Amino acid sequence: MTIVALEREEAGTIPIFAMTADVYEEDMQKTKEAGMNGHLTKPLNIEKMMWMLTGYRESL
Repeated sequence: MTIVALEREEAGTIPIFAMTADVYEEDMQKTKEAGMNGHLTKPLNIEKMMWMLTGYRESL
């Protein structure tokens, strides 16, 4: 992924989430294979998004 490949120290620590209407297991697997940290489906669940983001913020 372009962001993670940037020549910046923090580039590899930026959490990247897919936001899509695709909800099938194979879609989520493709997200993971692409190197993304999470998969959020539409309609967006704000509580789930905040839970995911909080976990990454605490690990930085």
